[in-house]
Amino acid sequence: MNALAKEAGSFVMKNYNRLLPDAHALCRESHLFQQQLAALPHLEVTPSPCNYFLVQLKEGTASQLKSYLIDEHGILIRDAGNFRGLSPRHFRLSVQEKAANDRLVEALCEFLQKTSRCTILS
Repeated sequence: MNALAKEAGSFVMKNYNRLLPDAHALCRESHLFQQQLAALPHLEVTPSPCNYFLVQLKEGTASQLKSYLIDEHGILIRDAGNFRGLSPRHFRLSVQEKAANDRLVEALCEFLQKTSRCTILS
């Protein structure tokens, strides 16, 4: 074990209780983010307890969505179309802070409006 890894381990052990609530907040935000996306009529969310999860477009491809999000909003998603067993409509998202997640939901809705109707449900 190198000195940096040793120091990192020591920091985590000394600050464990302070760091733990952040994990709980991330789990809560993940759940809320997944619910918000699942409310959009043209997306199918695969629920996950992790801070990342799969989503499937009902129209369009993840590649088209990825290009749109990068070009128009500076947001990067993971095109999961090359994952074994998934289709070109699948993409993976990771949970960020609430403001960034809300921004992504709005950008997704803009993309969906180009091919279908989309209403953000609060």
